[in-house]
Amino acid sequence: MNYQNEYEKYKMKYLESKNCQLGGTMKKNDKNDKNNKNNKNKLLIQIKGIPGSGKSYICSQLPKNIKCLDTDDFVTSAYDELIKKKKKITFAEVTKVAYANISEIVKKHEYVCVVGILLNMFNAHKKYFIKLPENQLEEIYKRTVLREINKYKLITTPSVLNKIKSLKSNEISNFLSLKYHINAIEPVYMTFDEYKFMYKNALAFEQKNKVDIKTQKEIVEDIKKLIN
Repeated sequence: MNYQNEYEKYKMKYLESKNCQLGGTMKKNDKNDKNNKNNKNKLLIQIKGIPGSGKSYICSQLPKNIKCLDTDDFVTSAYDELIKKKKKITFAEVTKVAYANISEIVKKHEYVCVVGILLNMFNAHKKYFIKLPENQLEEIYKRTVLREINKYKLITTPSVLNKIKSLKSNEISNFLSLKYHINAIEPVYMTFDEYKFMYKNALAFEQKNKVDIKTQKEIVEDIKKLIN
């Protein structure tokens, strides 16, 4: 997986075109809510990192008054929503619905932390990228591969297999990637060297974009300071 290409794939102009900015700020031409009274959000944080870097773990360590959201969950629910409405499934439509859904939740909470790279929080007040210890990369890689292999257990149940059989050939890829996120890491094809390269590529990309590069512990401590 090319980290930069993933961003280009999912990066949408939806927020800009629909006046649906996140993080407590709104466009000047938003006539529906000039005073932004319905938006309670004071701090929007996004935490990014390669698969297996510990994004969900960080969420578990944050204070309880921070609402933690995973972009994977919103992409999955958006896919399900479009299927239910019998709409055409494209990355553009899925991310459009996902952005709309996540923005509504963000507005209801003072402190929100979004983890994941599938949706880019354009108006996040703070963005972090998880720095991984070089001497632990191999262990992290193995753990991540095992996690990805376990995902296949979810799609080998009779109900899911029957669902795959009922899909058209061009629908199967979206079903597996958008609903079950099977393509995060390809255990058969991604070697440790490729995983390491992906990390270095991602790190360079985020440094270029002036994202804060910190370890798991540093991110947790930094966020605690932000809300105090």
